[in-house]
Amino acid sequence: MINAIEDQREPFFTQGDMFAEWARGYFTKEKLNVLLPRIELHEAYTHFVGSNNTFSPKREKKALQAFCELNGWVLNPSEFCGSHGNIYRLYGEPGDKRILEHFFIRTPEVAE
Repeated sequence: MINAIEDQREPFFTQGDMFAEWARGYFTKEKLNVLLPRIELHEAYTHFVGSNNTFSPKREKKALQAFCELNGWVLNPSEFCGSHGNIYRLYGEPGDKRILEHFFIRTPEVAE
């Protein structure tokens, strides 16, 4: 029984209080079930916590994965991912387009 409780709490500890607070406010309906450039998420999170309190990109993705698990969402469904399990798409204005990592968060309503 204790292991089941610990298993449920593990994603919470992985993401941390500040990330969870930011994510609850950031991921509105408009930001779910669509491609989101990773750079935009990072900039929004950095603005929320301050530049001295940000995560590394790896830790940021791990926290996002944990947040999605806690909410019953799927981060980066396989049909959107390339061979390495990531999503890369063009991003930017004409003449300044780059290929950047994106995230897709699928909610249960869309999965049905």
